[in-house]
Amino acid sequence: MRKLLTVLLSIIMTVSVIGGTTLTSVSVADLMAIADRPDANFYLLNDIDAEDFTWTSVPSFSGNFYGNGYSVSINGAPLFGTIESGATVQDLSVWGTSVSGETNVGVIAGTIKGTVKNCYAMGYASAASVVGGLAGLIDGGTVSDCYVSVTVSGSSGTLGGFAGKAENANISRCYSTSTVSGSTVETGAFIGNNSSSQITNCYYGSDNSSQFLGVGMGSDTVTGLSSEQMNSAGSFAGFDFTNTWNIIEGVTRPRLISINGLGTQQSPYRIHNTTDFSELLSAGCGAANAGKYYRLDCDIEGNLSSIGSNDNRFTGIFDGNNHVIRSNSYSLFGAIEAGRKERRFLWMFAIFWRYIRICGGCELRYDRKLSCL
Repeated sequence: MRKLLTVLLSIIMTVSVIGGTTLTSVSVADLMAIADRPDANFYLLNDIDAEDFTWTSVPSFSGNFYGNGYSVSINGAPLFGTIESGATVQDLSVWGTSVSGETNVGVIAGTIKGTVKNCYAMGYASAASVVGGLAGLIDGGTVSDCYVSVTVSGSSGTLGGFAGKAENANISRCYSTSTVSGSTVETGAFIGNNSSSQITNCYYGSDNSSQFLGVGMGSDTVTGLSSEQMNSAGSFAGFDFTNTWNIIEGVTRPRLISINGLGTQQSPYRIHNTTDFSELLSAGCGAANAGKYYRLDCDIEGNLSSIGSNDNRFTGIFDGNNHVIRSNSYSLFGAIEAGRKERRFLWMFAIFWRYIRICGGCELRYDRKLSCL
């Protein structure tokens, strides 16, 4: 289970205020308090990989969840069943390996009645009805500055790339690159059914979706963008690319600064998963992005392509941050420009490398011959 309990115990801190006194603790009780004390304030201190654990939704959350730019990986039900009116979830990314249920299903929440901002959802979500990438149902809630890239599927009912249904909701400055599999009239690339909701400055990737409409039923104010347009800040009216969003022009889609950083020494590009690794580090090749900073925020595993080549060398500063990368790739970096730096990381070429611990004194386990440069 990847030492799940050990990981979880070390990364969540519960903060409560009793008689004006702030109490902090790290224990099994604190972990369970997400469900047992739904009105508390929670601060995420590290990325959580809970994919090997069948997650049961926090049924009714009425507190505040501060993700601090970290990520949670889950498998099972949505992270939250209902985010109640008055509750807030912010600065969080959630990877749903396989999130499913009967109705009201999304990677972050089944139903949003409160506030969700500066969040990112990715993975897979499925339900018989009312299913979306971020949430199944946004019921009077407020969602701002969020984006999703989720494979959404349902046998019937209401399906949307961002949310299945929005009722009297306020959704602004959000976008979806989800793929949606559904054939009912209430199927949309962004929202399946919009009932009296205000949706402003929201977009969907038209090249990513098989749906022709941003909203399946109801008022449609969502704009479809091609892949080329998705990589341009000029396409996203209303987005704040100084304080909230960041984009590598012509290379990446908008990303949240609170989750992925700015690429500076003070705010490095933060890598939480294999998608971040491939897209952000690939963008770090060539003279145009020379001197950008990158930091690995958790262990990652997957079939990763080499970063850089002799014609397009990696020109950034990479900090492994004492984490582990596992891959069957031939090499992590194909070519690195002279003068570039890799910190707490052993750079190597290998026929096959399987396990690399990124730290000052590196530990290697390998299947075949390694040749280090």
